[in-house]
Amino acid sequence: MSKFRVNVCLYPPADAYDSDSVAAALTAAMAPFDMNLNEDFNPDATWDWWRIDAGEGVRFAVKPEHDGDPRLIYGDPEYERETLRCDGGPRGLLDFGAPHRDTIACSALLTLDGEWLGLKPYSNAAGHDSSAARDAYFEQSTAYLEKLDADCVVVRLLCHC
Repeated sequence: MSKFRVNVCLYPPADAYDSDSVAAALTAAMAPFDMNLNEDFNPDATWDWWRIDAGEGVRFAVKPEHDGDPRLIYGDPEYERETLRCDGGPRGLLDFGAPHRDTIACSALLTLDGEWLGLKPYSNAAGHDSSAARDAYFEQSTAYLEKLDADCVVVRLLCHC
């Protein structure tokens, strides 16, 4: 069993922007990749639990003018928040500028259309081992996130498999 992080992309909430609507959207987006759906082996399954948690030192940078915006997403409230950092929020509030590029990509990306890119622990872990494959994925992932509309939501999850 291991842990990894995935950036989940969501369309902006249609109604009120609150933690319940974001949680419901995350649950729906992640559902097809649940290892617990049935007893048959599913090579596309990627997790048996997940939580909002970008990881200390690699959380998303927040543009200073958006510090404190209620649309920013934070995981466990017991962890001390890092200044100008969050676990997710609307793309337009996040700073993907050059000094922060190393915090954009992570092991996997779930696109707006439900496509899982990057690490799938039970189907392509071996293919993710080469530095060329990792570099190509990070370029693809970073480019995708940078091109998202400003109101699309990006949330980083910690997954267990």
